[in-house]
Amino acid sequence: MKKNKFLFEEFSPVSAKEWKQKIQFDLKGNEYATLITKTLEGIDIKPFYHRDTFVRLPYSYQPGKFKILHEYAQPPSEKDIEFSFKQDVDKVRFIANSKPNVELLSTHSNVEPELRFADKDFMHLLEEKNIGYVFDPLSHLLRSGNWFYNEEKDMALIGEIHKNSSFSLEIDLSIVQNAGANIVQQIAYGLAHGHYYLERFGKRILPAIRFKFAIGYNYFFEIAKFKAFRYLWKLISEHDAEPLIYAVPSLRNKTLFDPYVNMLRTGMEMMAAVLGGADEIANYPYNYIYKKHDSNAMRLASNQLILLKEEAKFNRMLLAPEGSYYLEEIAVRLAEKSLDLFKQIEKAGGYTKQLYEGVIQRKIHENALKEQKLFDEGKLVLTGTNKFVNPDEKVPGYDKNIYLPGKKYEKTLIKKIIPKRLSEKIEKNRIQNLHKT
Repeated sequence: MKKNKFLFEEFSPVSAKEWKQKIQFDLKGNEYATLITKTLEGIDIKPFYHRDTFVRLPYSYQPGKFKILHEYAQPPSEKDIEFSFKQDVDKVRFIANSKPNVELLSTHSNVEPELRFADKDFMHLLEEKNIGYVFDPLSHLLRSGNWFYNEEKDMALIGEIHKNSSFSLEIDLSIVQNAGANIVQQIAYGLAHGHYYLERFGKRILPAIRFKFAIGYNYFFEIAKFKAFRYLWKLISEHDAEPLIYAVPSLRNKTLFDPYVNMLRTGMEMMAAVLGGADEIANYPYNYIYKKHDSNAMRLASNQLILLKEEAKFNRMLLAPEGSYYLEEIAVRLAEKSLDLFKQIEKAGGYTKQLYEGVIQRKIHENALKEQKLFDEGKLVLTGTNKFVNPDEKVPGYDKNIYLPGKKYEKTLIKKIIPKRLSEKIEKNRIQNLHKT
């Protein structure tokens, strides 16, 4: 045996054709097609992938070290900020409609404060120059059903904020993911959303644009999602700069009962975000769907990212997914289908036109119903909720005023896109039973 050859020359290579023949033989008369898994994206997952049939996108991305964020749903208190500083995070982000305590946020120069506007009365918040501002009227339209003011005035505000402040035009695709959009839809809607701004402002707006994605339960598809999206965004924007991607956990698969399992779910989602090459990542506490603030739960959420970064050394595994036959082919298929959908949207008049006509909302709803059916039938499992259920379980810290999403009727310009968890129906029934006891 020659040096450095080890056992490779002792065995002849096996072709893709031979593997398929062997699988067909072992099936003992059953069809090979029974081993192919159909996904909600319309992509077939084959039982094996081989270098004979290897395909990949003509694109490779070398990510830098990801930033860890703390995201608050309101202006953080002094206690919140001090807590975030102790957790060794890179950014503190909060949603605000009142002036934050800028002096407090500025006491630690190693942490970047960032504010996202929640309503239209925000111009007085732009006085401070040492805060990053996040603003996207079109995401606000999706979330609320209305512009801040109206389309033209909101677009004029983008120009004003861009000129005078540290500004990010953040395209929030977590909205559509949490409402039930599949990965192809998320990518295509993100492209169409971004293209709307390119048509409005030209390439000068590109440095301000970034994308917020929610990471779902389909681990390998979520890793491939970022590669497909980055490739397509650079293709349609005709720009060499990489898009900045901010990743958060999905709301879709989080549960009220057996909530500690949510930590396992966010752990996988955070791994997918890192391996997919997200630039900034925020993890959410395991109980955030029913408890607005819990320092211990938030600490655990931060620690998941810190462990990945510092202990698991994921910052040294930045190109780990590159060359995987499975991941590369999934990225290609996602890119093909997403580009087709993007072209359909543009041909039909563009993203906003399809929103006004309700087409985007209808397509998301149709996919959400398919996903919900899988959950209801037990084919999509959420442990502790639709499988391995403890009927005597009570929610930790439960009280009778616990939040459960309900319908609110208000006048809107478009049908707003509403987040919905898969387990809501089951949980509502269990909550009602708890009320009776």
